Amino acid sequence: MRLDFRFFPARFEFFHPSGGVNQFFLAGVKRMASAANFHRDIFFDGTDGFFIAAGALNRGFIVILGMNIFFHNAILSFWLQKYKILFMMLFMAVLDRENKNNHFDQELEKMFKAGVHFGYSRSSRHPKMTPYIFGLRNNVEVFDLEKTKAKLEEALAFIRELGKKKKTIVFVGTKPAIRDIVKKAAQEAGASYVNERWLGGSITNFSVIRKRMDYYENLKNEKETGGLEKYTKKERLEIVKKLEKLERNFGGLLSLKKLPDAVLVVDFKEEKTAAKEAADKNIPVIAVLNSDTNPENISYPIPANDASRASADYLLSKIAGAYREGKETKETEEDSDKKSDKKKEKE
Repeated sequence: MRLDFRFFPARFEFFHPSGGVNQFFLAGVKRMASAANFHRDIFFDGTDGFFIAAGALNRGFIVILGMNIFFHNAILSFWLQKYKILFMMLFMAVLDRENKNNHFDQELEKMFKAGVHFGYSRSSRHPKMTPYIFGLRNNVEVFDLEKTKAKLEEALAFIRELGKKKKTIVFVGTKPAIRDIVKKAAQEAGASYVNERWLGGSITNFSVIRKRMDYYENLKNEKETGGLEKYTKKERLEIVKKLEKLERNFGGLLSLKKLPDAVLVVDFKEEKTAAKEAADKNIPVIAVLNSDTNPENISYPIPANDASRASADYLLSKIAGAYREGKETKETEEDSDKKSDKKKEKE
């Protein structure tokens, strides 16, 4: 019979005769907390000897409510051995449960390690984001990763369908810290992107913007084929500078021949112009937004840390993977249909 640890709170008192912290025991608690995918960090206050491993209840895992460490020389090492054995029994039970159903929790752990759970201070929280907040840590609000994951899965399902239907998506993220990540993710997905500056009217005045992109393409082709040799040296330098500026503005959008079918923005507040233009044209918006943003009126909001490179890298890699997966699924289906048609013709 397997033990069911659902809603099972565990409180330990750890007695050490030497007055020091047993490293084996602390390492074990950290491993257990990691296995249970807690939403909050483990922290140790060495001044008063109080150790807390706090976390959220995840699908029947144990929640450690607290651990008091008292240093008494009179206590025999028997107590240490007793609690070490108790801990190991609980730890093995958690691992057994995790190994049998661990996909969900492993994903939460990856999100936790990437820092997806960090929000902003409580004073900057938008009231509409309250349902997605798990708690407060060092005056920084922490997202409920289960709710973040649920919203991310909704967005990924939509993006996967976009890829399957060969629809277009534009990745938008212009903050200096994540520009290279946005470009990399979009290129991996085979999607368009803007990572330098969003030009006003890129969606609402797309026909004019497309003409500028065509001009850039022609100028670029002229340079590559040696067509600039007819100009003077000064004129060539001016054209090269113009090409560099056009590359920054339009380099990631050249493959976009019509209005996109969806727009992804990293940091909704930073990219509000792009999001508003998409909304004006009834284009779905997928947005990574922090705790200071109103998630309403956004097609697919993803409440998460939008200020960290690690968090952006994790989220964008998932999104790019979903889009690529959808396109590959469509290609596989088309190949299968072609083979089926050829087989019928032979028959």
